[in-house]
Amino acid sequence: MDVTLRPLVDELSRLSGAVDSERAAADRAVIEHLRDEVTALRRAVAHLRVSHQPIPEALRPVVARAMVETAELAQAG
Repeated sequence: MDVTLRPLVDELSRLSGAVDSERAAADRAVIEHLRDEVTALRRAVAHLRVSHQPIPEALRPVVARAMVETAELAQAG
């Protein structure tokens, strides 16, 4: 490789690695959020299976989000 291009290639490699790291971190955050949502939905389903009581207040937002997303998918499809 031409010695004059080496600094440019090194900098591009560094920037590319930083972007990949940022994307990976963002992907991990999304995955963690989705895991939390699934866990909460499982808790809500388990609650509904064993009780005739309303869903606990802490679980209501995740159930509401799931219901809205399901309705949106039904309208779109």
